[in-house]
Amino acid sequence: MPEEFRSAVFGVPRLSELWVDGRQFGEVELIVSRDGTVRLLPGTEPAELDPWLAYLAVPRSLGSCAQDCPNGLLALEYDIAESRLKLLTRGAEQAGDAAFHALPAQGGHGLQLRNDLSLFAQGHGRLEGRYNLDITGTLHNWTLVGATQLAQGGRHHGRRQTVGQWYAQRELPRHFIRVGKFANGVQGLARTPALSGEAVLGLMAGSSDALVRDSDFPSQAPIQVSGLPGSVAEILRDGVLLHSQALEGGLQALDTKRLPGGIYPVEVRVRKDGEEVSRRQEWVYKPQRWGDPAQRWRYNVFAGQRSESLGSRFHRQLGWSGGGMVNYLLHPRVMLGGGMVRSGSRSEYAATVDAELSERMRLDGGLFWRDGDKGWHGQLLRTLADNKGSLQVSLEQQWRRSGEARHALTATAYRQLNQRNSVTLQARHDARSGSVGVDLGLNRRQNWLGQEVDLRFSLFDQPGTSGQARRRGVEAALNLHLGESGRQYHASVGSRAKGGRQQAYATAGMSQSWQDGALRNAGLAAEANEQGLGFSGNLGFHHQLADGDVFFSRGANRIWTGNLNVRNAVALGAGKAALGAVEAGNAAMMIVEVESDDPNATLQGGGRWGEQTLRPGVNLLPLTPYQPGRVNFILAQAQEGQPLSVRPSSAAYHLNRGGVAYQKVKIMRVMTVMGRLLDQSGQPWAGASVVNHAGRTISDENGLFTLDVHAHTPELGVEREGVKHCSLSFLPEGLGKGEVVVFLGDIGCES
Repeated sequence: MPEEFRSAVFGVPRLSELWVDGRQFGEVELIVSRDGTVRLLPGTEPAELDPWLAYLAVPRSLGSCAQDCPNGLLALEYDIAESRLKLLTRGAEQAGDAAFHALPAQGGHGLQLRNDLSLFAQGHGRLEGRYNLDITGTLHNWTLVGATQLAQGGRHHGRRQTVGQWYAQRELPRHFIRVGKFANGVQGLARTPALSGEAVLGLMAGSSDALVRDSDFPSQAPIQVSGLPGSVAEILRDGVLLHSQALEGGLQALDTKRLPGGIYPVEVRVRKDGEEVSRRQEWVYKPQRWGDPAQRWRYNVFAGQRSESLGSRFHRQLGWSGGGMVNYLLHPRVMLGGGMVRSGSRSEYAATVDAELSERMRLDGGLFWRDGDKGWHGQLLRTLADNKGSLQVSLEQQWRRSGEARHALTATAYRQLNQRNSVTLQARHDARSGSVGVDLGLNRRQNWLGQEVDLRFSLFDQPGTSGQARRRGVEAALNLHLGESGRQYHASVGSRAKGGRQQAYATAGMSQSWQDGALRNAGLAAEANEQGLGFSGNLGFHHQLADGDVFFSRGANRIWTGNLNVRNAVALGAGKAALGAVEAGNAAMMIVEVESDDPNATLQGGGRWGEQTLRPGVNLLPLTPYQPGRVNFILAQAQEGQPLSVRPSSAAYHLNRGGVAYQKVKIMRVMTVMGRLLDQSGQPWAGASVVNHAGRTISDENGLFTLDVHAHTPELGVEREGVKHCSLSFLPEGLGKGEVVVFLGDIGCES
């Protein structure tokens, strides 16, 4: 290699691609030295490279790895022509990618508390309260779950405490195991047999997709389209775009992995140059909640002692219980289920079937036998040929040991008359009482003065409960939407049966919603009837520490009622604690502490799980458990004209369910510093690291560098091969408020 090229290749930072076992992981900044070593520079690494950072932070020899070879490393190679660093590990010998996510290497620790407080008051002196505490934690890759409730007032007029569940669960590839007190539920099943649930102190195991790496799977029936070069296919469901894909010429299959699960119709449109070329109806066959259709069996088994909470006591044992349930995917359109439970001397059996009889007809049915009682139920759903309506028929039959029988038939019809009008009719017949109930609804959406108006007319005639007179009524309602302002007005008039006689009424009200601020929604309504005038209101609020809602009303009978709900979460982990208004229990979390030179600045924390606004102080971010990922911190709002830098710009995570991570992020006011490094002989110094709190850079072959420097700490450090050579503090004199660039000129430093 000519000498003039060597100075441009060796000892200077280069932006290069990084490949591990034939897979490209992104771009990194690195330095290749003349002695045949390579090292990465921090700040540009993708999340998947975190295991390699500590190893490649110091110079490593290119070629075969003879010693200190972590993660099965075999060799390192640098391709100068392609500017590509390649790492070869023993994992390259494995065919394809791993099918499952690995659990966090260190197991992880953390504790999440979900607090839910509800207060209800009515009239004079009636006060009820309920406090729910849901606990989720992790310890050495075991998830710990607990739930308890405290209640005051109500029918028992006393204080009650119940412990709903407390158990530990371990996720395995396609399976889970659970030990502790739990409800004999049906986790892991797609179709649930009609079996009784009860609390059990014991063991459970079942199917699980929590660790499946690629949860996306294609439709069992491929969707084929004939495309033109440069055309685009669009897949829509109920007019909503689900996926678009560029097409080549000829017949080809669409990518259905990204489509939601379920069995449903879609519309496929092919467009070219903005014009529609073709349109037709297709069906997607991705069994809902099943996971991977290649795994046809799913199961859930449990055994233990029945457990009952009594007041403030922990639990009381009631005998042994055990059972199991299975699902079998007989065909992409046919799902079978069955199960049995033995609890003391009582036995239960159940079976189910869920089948797509045709493109527009679905059957859902089941039968059960429970200690002498038996019965069956069925539901048939028919979609009309033009996809603008449906007919659903449900039939239920039960026989009890006492000889009592129950037979009920329900039919529901829906029809979209045109783009603005629809009608719904429901009828129910109960053979035991001989009663028939009917509900009729007419809906119309109208554009009035540029605003959308919903009109609804409803009529109902239903049997009364406990021997009371029939419930009959009619109502006409209007709902006005004021576009993007978030405001709605509504009004209705009608008549309903009360106390055996018809009573006329009229209502009116408004509601308002906001995207930002502590108050998120508010509403006020009034109702007038023969008894007088009543009113009601509601508020929804959101704060960084808690969220909730308030409801109050004063009826025409002059009785006041009110309800308050407050929710928040507490996260403990990594030696830190945080309080926030986020959902907890089913996710991992990250405590993000934001320090900012601008108190009004905000960040946007984003990743594959979504986005959330982060403000100066302590924030809570919900994350996806089991899947390794990275949170990106992006400046969302700041004072105009003030240059800010975010460090670090991202943070990696890999957490178990219930795990809690911690990350500190600084928003720093910066100025850009430019200069040239000179060595002891006064020559330009290339390949030296120039470091500040706000970032770092490498001097080029002419010794020039440009770096963002924290305005509060105007200091520079110069390093080479990890050794600090000198430091420089400066006070930029005469720098105006709007000026953000400082020229330092030549800087001498011994090399």
